[in-house]
Amino acid sequence: NDLLFQMKHDRDLFNRWEAAQTYAVRLLVEATKAEELDEAEGAKFATALGYTLRDEMLEPAFIAQMLNLPGESDLAREIAKNVDPSAVHRSRLALNKVIATTLEGDFHHVINTPASNAAYSPNAVDAGKRTLHNTALGLLVAAENPDAIECLESQYHLADNMTDVMAALRILSQTELPLRAVLLNHFYSKWKSDHLVVDKWLMLNALPPFAATVGEVSDLMRHEAFSMKNPNKVRALIGTFASANPVAFNQPDGTGYDLVLETILTLDKINPQVAARLTGVFKSWRALETGRKEKAQQALHRLADRPDLSQDTFEIATKSLE
Repeated sequence: NDLLFQMKHDRDLFNRWEAAQTYAVRLLVEATKAEELDEAEGAKFATALGYTLRDEMLEPAFIAQMLNLPGESDLAREIAKNVDPSAVHRSRLALNKVIATTLEGDFHHVINTPASNAAYSPNAVDAGKRTLHNTALGLLVAAENPDAIECLESQYHLADNMTDVMAALRILSQTELPLRAVLLNHFYSKWKSDHLVVDKWLMLNALPPFAATVGEVSDLMRHEAFSMKNPNKVRALIGTFASANPVAFNQPDGTGYDLVLETILTLDKINPQVAARLTGVFKSWRALETGRKEKAQQALHRLADRPDLSQDTFEIATKSLE
């Protein structure tokens, strides 16, 4: 109750944000362990967020920060042992859906209010408004709101800046909507001649938190846009998959570990330094639940036992096993 009061009324905005983060962590850790969110508590949390969302004296950038839940990696560190990344993801998604449902009317008001009537500008005020708009849109899409999905598609096609285009695609990357593949293919066709934008496209393809992503990433390694000899492409696709997609990387059957292991072995003969850095994604294997822990450990042993491994990669692999 104290945290909820702080979220609503504290004049120190850092204290208000910290209260929200503390409340969310406690709620999500409990939900992960119980494998079920307490929706009544989630609704209380969402209602308290509404006080900030409707406060016209606050900067949009701060409101957006308030609406962002602690990340899955942060929650995993808080749980510390026997972590099930899929359960963490489900809990976080469930709370986001409660927030979207509770504050649906407020979020529709946000996404229907233009960030600016003027041409695109990177100034702080407009950037904050865009951030709040995209945060609200992401929450509504996570709750599978049909109007929000339609708005998302329109934003992708009509946006006059890459920030909003990428925001639309990033939101879609967390869904299984058929629209995701359609817009990602369109995006690649439009920007395939720009290697920096293609790196962003590879990252987006590595983010979907689903079992099928393992196969999709494996297929992309044979795509014309990817090259094992280009460190930026490796970091964009494999690095993002292994470090920013805990659900897909930590698949219970170990296929995510196998994919990254094979990449490291191939890369070690081309660029040992990049291979060694990629090996570091296994460093938190001890915190996982038993099944995943064993498979991650086995992958590290298979790596460390290779007689032809570079010194850099061998050192990271063996130190991770200590």
